[in-house]
Amino acid sequence: MTKRHKPVTLLATILAFGFLMRILFAFYYSGGWRPDEIFQNLEPAHWYLTGHGVMTWEWQAKIRNWIMPGVAIVIWKATSLVGLGLPPSAVRVFFSVLSVSIIAAFSVLGKLRYGRTGLMICGITAIFWPDLLIGAARTGGEFQAGNTFVLAICLALIGKFQQEHAKKYYALYILSAFFIGVTFDLRFQLVPACGLAILWIGYWIKNWTCRFYFLVFFLIPVFFLGILDKITLGGYFISIYNNFYLNAYKGVADSYGVEHVYYYISFFIKDWKISTPIVFYFFFRGFRQYALPATLAVFIIFFHSAINHKEVSFIYAALPLIILVSSLSFSSMIKNCSKETLFKYGLAVFVFCQLNRTYVVDQMRKASSITDIMVKASGYNDMCGLALMTDYYTWGSSGGYTLVRKKDVPLYFYPFEFNVDEENKHYNYVISYRDYDPHNLSKKNITCADQYCLFKISDKCLGKPDYKQFENMVGFVEQPDIKKKYNEIWKIW
Repeated sequence: MTKRHKPVTLLATILAFGFLMRILFAFYYSGGWRPDEIFQNLEPAHWYLTGHGVMTWEWQAKIRNWIMPGVAIVIWKATSLVGLGLPPSAVRVFFSVLSVSIIAAFSVLGKLRYGRTGLMICGITAIFWPDLLIGAARTGGEFQAGNTFVLAICLALIGKFQQEHAKKYYALYILSAFFIGVTFDLRFQLVPACGLAILWIGYWIKNWTCRFYFLVFFLIPVFFLGILDKITLGGYFISIYNNFYLNAYKGVADSYGVEHVYYYISFFIKDWKISTPIVFYFFFRGFRQYALPATLAVFIIFFHSAINHKEVSFIYAALPLIILVSSLSFSSMIKNCSKETLFKYGLAVFVFCQLNRTYVVDQMRKASSITDIMVKASGYNDMCGLALMTDYYTWGSSGGYTLVRKKDVPLYFYPFEFNVDEENKHYNYVISYRDYDPHNLSKKNITCADQYCLFKISDKCLGKPDYKQFENMVGFVEQPDIKKKYNEIWKIW
């Protein structure tokens, strides 16, 4: 094998392994990093196709757009044609396949900058860093926006390298602009970072014709969102306007919790643990050379820190950028090592990624507890109704109608004892805590995951199915005063 072919073989191996890992994780975790993955994207798509689905207040207030649900609708229509129904795993697999492009971008950029060393180090990091690995299959806008954003920045950096070496770079910059526009569509809260990236990359471009097409391809996805909002919600960019008005101006988001300004800094210290100083050492070491991705990462964390309501997923877009700069910086330090030494470094990077694995994996395992039970419950043919009897906040971990594969089974949500109608049950299966045993029925659990179990309490259902009860109850418990009043009532059984 010639030396010319060796990098190609190594790249192909990295991509194949990255593809396999992402597909496995897409099937392994049925739950989401946060409830919005399902209830803001998959559930509306399920409602659109079947008529059953929980439409949360965000959809009723028209602060969400139909891009992510639209992708799910297209995928599910395809799976339905071949007799597979509407499997959520199909959507996760779709995004997992797309995410392999990020591994390719990391690897190619590393190869251009530091040869075989950069290819291997950046490729291994892109495959195994836990946030990137699990975030690949997430169906939430924050995650896919972060993935398209880092892909756009990688393409721009590759284009910059080509430009510096007097090679063709127009297409790379234009494609970068398109993915920045897609990022805008998927999460408009990243608009400041998108704007900074457009200005920065636009400054790199010296040809005015290329700048024109660069701007046009950025605006194509942006205008698409405006038109889609007009068709589906009744107004151009109405989802953005309503979102900003309700959450920023009216302060609705603050009712979901307010965190201190150092929240995201504490995330790195608490959850990345020993990885934090090492990653950030190489991040700041490579800051000057890779100023674009490094500045964007800091910028995203900075302006999200100024917002009262905070979620770790809000800054997901910064995480791949931090890892990109750190892996490139590390590659620059060891670029002249021998093949044997490089193998040892590659193994060390793999082990290092695993050190940060605990937080993300534990989080995903907990998020999948109830959803795993929901999926198993769908396999019982005699199920005519399924009730969730847990705390008021666990409805978001259930997966709603999206995860109930058995058709025409109504869902019920009872976060408070007084909601239960023992005389006229509409359900015969219950998901609750392990010690659930109302009225000393001595019902044994069927299957359990973490602290939750599935119980069969009857052979049949009584009364007319109510497909809106779950949605109505969610709307009730999401009121701020209800959240403060009730908590964990089902644990008293």
